[in-house]
Amino acid sequence: MKSFSKAELTLGNSANGQEIIVTGQGIKTPLVFKVIAALKQSDVSEVLHVTLDGKNLVLKRYLGRNPDNTVHSFMGQVARLDPSMATGPLRINRCVYAFPGIGVVVLEFIPGENIGKILSGNDAELRSRMLLNCGLWLKKFGGDAYTLSRFSPQFWLKRLDRRKPDLAPKPVDRDLLDALRQNLNQRAGKTAGIRAIKGPTHDDFIPANLLFHNNILYGIDIQSETILPFAKATAQLLVLLQFKRPNSDTDLIYGVSRKDCQDILKSGVLPSSEYDTILPFFLGEQFYFRLQNAIEKKMPDPHIRQAVTRFLNS
Repeated sequence: MKSFSKAELTLGNSANGQEIIVTGQGIKTPLVFKVIAALKQSDVSEVLHVTLDGKNLVLKRYLGRNPDNTVHSFMGQVARLDPSMATGPLRINRCVYAFPGIGVVVLEFIPGENIGKILSGNDAELRSRMLLNCGLWLKKFGGDAYTLSRFSPQFWLKRLDRRKPDLAPKPVDRDLLDALRQNLNQRAGKTAGIRAIKGPTHDDFIPANLLFHNNILYGIDIQSETILPFAKATAQLLVLLQFKRPNSDTDLIYGVSRKDCQDILKSGVLPSSEYDTILPFFLGEQFYFRLQNAIEKKMPDPHIRQAVTRFLNS
């Protein structure tokens, strides 16, 4: 990774389309990034597929407050992870350039598909292998920086309560939310104070951020690294797969595929003491969050309601 603290960014146009030109102290020749496509846009960042001297890259520009701090934090994450996850079958997409002064990082471009698309088929063996690798990736991402700490479910319940959908839900969804909240209250009483593994995790551990290419699993968007219970990231992936890419094996546990759950836990990402305690709590928390999200976007459908009902009946 090459870092340039003082840089300037200008936008330009050529016969080949839009360009992003970066100059500054230490940059001998202006870096001319040709924009191929916009990958993601939000209030806090924009992500572009670009090329530099014909090489495909990803340029991410932070638009929120203190983008320089965001880039510095990201550089620290890369420095921690590069020794263990720059090569091998479980990787991050490496940072090529960092420009803290203008809030920009330039990353490797990974051409593979996200695992959600790969798991849309009926290849049971591939799905099992992919879920195992997801658990191994998450475990490796945490490295040796994890700790065992007393679990506080009330923190997570208060966090859910602070987030209210703008629109009033339909009675069927209101009833589901109330039942989920009651279920979580009961689980909270059983999990408070249990020792749980906590450490650096990907705070957005979803299929869209896990790419597979040439038998290598890449985790992208790693600036979402946060110190969290590993069970939360595990539940995040399992619940979203149950909503979007459910296993053809319909045997469920806690509302998600029993087989998916078994496969990811074979990685050793969680101790067995969390299988029926902390993990089910976070599965419920994720079902609650996803249902809230769907209500807010006016998108609750029978599939989501069915998955939540199955969790409640587990």
